Order: sequence, then C-alpha cells, then structure tokens
Amino acid sequence: KYHEMANDAETDFSEILSSWQGECLQVKVNASNGTFQHGSNFKSINEEIAWRTKNPGKIRGVETGYHQLDMMLDGLQPQYHIIGARPSVGKTAVLCDMTSAICTKGGSALIFSLEMKADKIRQRMITSTSRVPISGFQDRPYTITELNSITKAQNDIQKWSWWINENPATTISDIESQSISMFRELGKIDFIGVDYIGIVKVVGSNPKFKRLEVDDISARLKALGKTIDCPMVVLSQMTRQEGVYNKELGRTLEKRPELSSLKESGGLEADADVAILLHRDIRYEPEKAEFIVAKNRNGRTGDIQMTYNPQLTTFRDQ
Repeated sequence: KYHEMANDAETDFSEILSSWQGECLQVKVNASNGTFQHGSNFKSINEEIAWRTKNPGKIRGVETGYHQLDMMLDGLQPQYHIIGARPSVGKTAVLCDMTSAICTKGGSALIFSLEMKADKIRQRMITSTSRVPISGFQDRPYTITELNSITKAQNDIQKWSWWINENPATTISDIESQSISMFRELGKIDFIGVDYIGIVKVVGSNPKFKRLEVDDISARLKALGKTIDCPMVVLSQMTRQEGVYNKELGRTLEKRPELSSLKESGGLEADADVAILLHRDIRYEPEKAEFIVAKNRNGRTGDIQMTYNPQLTTFRDQ
C-alpha cells in the first residue's frame, strides 16, 4: 500500500506519513482494548462453578493418564509445566505417557523432540499401547498374539491427532512459528511438549550467556502456551547431586531432587506454574518412582508414589 503511494507522484509525503502514523495508532488502540478487562467480570468463574456443580469428582483439565497426578492438578491446565529429572530417570517416558493419554481421548498434541528421533517416539507409543516391547534386543521371535497387538496399536495410533518435530537444531522461534501455524490450521491444540529446554536453540547463541538464553526461552514458551491457551509441558535436565550414604543399607541413596536443581536456569523455577520433579533410583530400585509436585501455583503440592516399567518405558499409578 505505502509502496504504491510512494510511487504516485501526486501523493504528498506528509500524507503517506500521516496515514502510516494513523494505522500505527489504531494498532496500539486495538492492543490496549485487548489488554484490560473489567475487574468484576465473573463470567468464566461462574461457568467453572456451574461445570463443577454438574460434574462432581470429574477432572476439569486435560487428563494425563496418571490418576493421582490428575487429582492433585485437576488435570493439565492451560499453564506452563516443567518436568525435571536427571538423565535416564524417565522424562521422555512421562511426555509419551501424557501424549498417549491425551490423543487416545481425541485430543491433539505437538511434540518438539530435539533429543530423540521421531521413530523412537513412535516405538515407545506402540510399546505402551500394545504392551509389547518392540525396541532393544529380542531373544525370541514375536508371537502371533504379540504381532496382532502391535498391529492393533499401530491402527489405533494412526487415528491420533499428533505431530512430531525431530529437528535437533530447532530454535525457540521455530517452536513459536510452527505452533502458531498448526494452531491456525487445526483450530485447537490440547498439548505442546518440548524435550528438552536445555537444547532449544537461539539464533546467534553464545555459550557465555546460556543461563540468560534459557531464561528467555522459558519466558517465551510460557507466553506461547498462554497465547494458544493449552498446557505447555517442558522437560528440563537437573544437576546431579551427591547422594546420601545409608549405613543400614550399606549403599549411597540418590538424593531427592529440589527445584533449585533445575539446570542452567533460575527462570524455570520462577516461570513454572507447575513443577514436577521425577525421582527414581535407577541402579538399586529402578521400578520404584516418585513424582514430586514441588510447585503448583493454583493447587496442592505433594509426593506421588509411582511404578516404572523398564520394558515398556512407562509410568503407572502405584
């Protein structure tokens, strides 16, 4: 528009400038109208009260597949969730479990898997759905029953509304633009998962400012989830802490993780609406697990005892 006006010899430059300034002002006005709401607007609150009155005992948010966690969080809300754990404890397994539970019930999910290939994610989904391990060494052929279970699982998963980005060089700008694009295409997204925040790239990244970059990425992911109005679940590594020696057992016990152990960022602890820390002694008690809800901005915190199945790479309520 302004290019055509500028090429028109009869158009005065002051008119172009005035028109441009007027449109900029209108943009500011529109933005302002979207910023403030009347303090006594109780419409959404009353709708929630009415829903809870009609649906006592039901989960309001997106169900994770973990009953105890859903009861504590009231399901995943359109908030910013951090899941932290040391390597190999099971962060990706939780992300896959949640995605499976959501998509099985007709929800839609976007997964940004910067660490694991898409086929590995698919293998995990088939395994958890069929209850037949399909990755790793097999010391015998699959039975007919197992093959039928795998085929049925694949047929079920094909119906899911889910997408995976496996590009290890994905930047925060990529996550923002691709999520917005998918949201416009689908009209609704129920879940976004990022695995994991420490390897999300920033254009012009500088290792000297890694902590500041992670803080910025965290803030932008939180804002993205708020814009799309869906649960944003972001995985984070945790620093390894020295264990505590137990004389009775004669061995060193893994120290329980704390919020302050979230790696490379103080912003994660501050930004998170919900922070879930995974605890599992992968050497001595690999099947015993604990979900530590260390932060829940709008509800209860506490510890949840879980069971981990190493063959199926899934967590289950104890």
